[in-house]
Amino acid sequence: MFLQALTALLIVISGQLSPPVENVAFFGNLPKCNAVSSGREPNVIPDTDRQLPTFELYCDAEDQERQGDSYLISLLRINQGHFDQVDGLFWAVADRTFSRVLCSALSPSAVHVRLFVGGSDSALRPLLNCSLASAHKSVRSVPLFDGLSSFHPKFLAAVADNESWTYVSSGNPTTRSATVVDFNVLFRGSATSQLYLWHRCVVQIFERFMAFPQDEPLKGLYQQCRLPSYSTRDASVVPYLMPFDQDAYLAQLAFWAGRSDEIDISSQSYNSDRILEIIRLAADNGAKVRYLRDDDILLSTDPTVAGLANSYDEHILWDRQLCGLGVSRRYLLTKPGSSFLHSKFFIFRGSFGIRVLFGSGNLTYSAITDNLENNYFSSDEEVALGFAGFFDKLWQVSVDYDHWRSIAEMLGSYRGKKWVDGNDCAKRSSR
Repeated sequence: MFLQALTALLIVISGQLSPPVENVAFFGNLPKCNAVSSGREPNVIPDTDRQLPTFELYCDAEDQERQGDSYLISLLRINQGHFDQVDGLFWAVADRTFSRVLCSALSPSAVHVRLFVGGSDSALRPLLNCSLASAHKSVRSVPLFDGLSSFHPKFLAAVADNESWTYVSSGNPTTRSATVVDFNVLFRGSATSQLYLWHRCVVQIFERFMAFPQDEPLKGLYQQCRLPSYSTRDASVVPYLMPFDQDAYLAQLAFWAGRSDEIDISSQSYNSDRILEIIRLAADNGAKVRYLRDDDILLSTDPTVAGLANSYDEHILWDRQLCGLGVSRRYLLTKPGSSFLHSKFFIFRGSFGIRVLFGSGNLTYSAITDNLENNYFSSDEEVALGFAGFFDKLWQVSVDYDHWRSIAEMLGSYRGKKWVDGNDCAKRSSR
């Protein structure tokens, strides 16, 4: 039965029936928190400065409760009883509201729901108990396998009435989703769009692998989802499943970085030497590079900051290898453990216009070679401009190191802590 279904799916994927994505919606999550401006977070910042947008990303537990629904939950709420088929992979699901709302979004005649997540399955119980008359239901947490160091994808794909919804994010459905700085992209098209069918195929071969892990490695099964007609010439959005597509992904990154006049980057973590070399070479050749970091990195050498101490040595070294003429680095002020920068993307600008690489993967060695990640390249102007607008808003509320240091000396949870010197650059010669 599985092979028959997969064969039918592959015929549709590899055929010429797929129109391009017809509609795109972009939403960048920028929480508006008042932990600092209200004084709940002890500080000696002047009253006028505490109202600046820079402090709106510094969120505490009370802010989390006030933020309301995440983009994904809002999307599911307005599609109650609508979806016939749902497929998804997430690093974690830690919000029972998501499971309940997803259950309600399924139509009475739903064919299947397949959702695999890393970590605990406790938040999946409302979906596991979801009453579906005749639908195939495969919902579970998954162990690590096949040499992967992390199960880290983030997407949900659904279809109804011959229309598809493909939701891609840098974030997971958790109780703090609304205070995490993530991007959300929704692609809508026909039920035969290649982008939707790729996601469906990935979940389908993953289900197959979980059922019969000894038959064929996941890498081999994934060859069935690769799209021979899916090239950057023909498609406005091209998906990559890491680590299996790492060479194609890095080639795409190097191609556009080498032709860019400007490169903007956002990521939670950075330590990949291969990505560093690509971006450093672009900077040496004259590209202006701006990149964002969460300020947790600056506190990582303080042993009193739980969960951060001594965990970012390679990331600090990455920064020191990339600073210099034409490279600007800024930080988002966030409260460790409550809010953080979680968006991962590159924006390329040049004579060609604007392009974007984005996805679940950080700019780390593991995200390229060891993790299961879903990344994308897009030449679609609407997609790229969505990311560009989001980056510009983040850049406006970010601070350079000297400004951050002046804030840290006045902010309660940072005062008296040991921090990294963000102005320390490695000495190196231009290529």
